[in-house]
Amino acid sequence: MAELKHPIREAERYLQNARQILTDKAEKDSDYYNDSKYVRMAGHTAWNGVLIVLDAVLGIRSGLKKKPAPGI
Repeated sequence: MAELKHPIREAERYLQNARQILTDKAEKDSDYYNDSKYVRMAGHTAWNGVLIVLDAVLGIRSGLKKKPAPGI
């Protein structure tokens, strides 16, 4: 069985990757980025990092499918 990574470190890695996308690929004109494609990519990467932390804090394990409670 594979060892689980520390979720905070993993999320920090995702955020670092998002910053890297913005600095390397997105062209910046003054205070604004010109290419929305790379801004979306960076935002998506950062959001995935947030979700990793939330999963860890809330105790949700990826890949588990839970049945809905009766009556829902």
